[in-house]
Amino acid sequence: MKKVLCICVIVLVLIFSYLFYLKKDTNANINLDEIKTVIDKNYYFGNELKDLTIDDVSLMFGINSDDIEKCIGKRSVLSTTSSMYVIVEAKSENSDKIYSIINEYGYKYEEKWKNYLASEYFIVSQRKVGKIKNYIYFIVSDYSDEIVDIIK
Repeated sequence: MKKVLCICVIVLVLIFSYLFYLKKDTNANINLDEIKTVIDKNYYFGNELKDLTIDDVSLMFGINSDDIEKCIGKRSVLSTTSSMYVIVEAKSENSDKIYSIINEYGYKYEEKWKNYLASEYFIVSQRKVGKIKNYIYFIVSDYSDEIVDIIK
């Protein structure tokens, strides 16, 4: 009887683990417009913000604009504020390449702020860069962890 109960518990744990994995995987279809609304409404990125277009993101990161399906983001136009967020929906065959480019940009961005403003450097050093299927995010903010939770 104990063996049967143990087997049932193990099977239930495996089933719930699998269902949790499936649920998490289906969330990979991200609604960028909803995320933008939530971020813009609830998080402060400084004054004088600019909405980023595909052309802006292409120029900023050095990504071919043809490799991007869609993007959202904001960046300060002031040279004293490092905060920004960018989420790129890449064409699936280019997502790894775009992730690498954005990740590398993060290191260069950090180096720039290291020698410029110490208060902003800390924020940049805590940036979040990640990839969920063909979505790549780059977040520099006091609220980076919270924003990543919204994306996931």
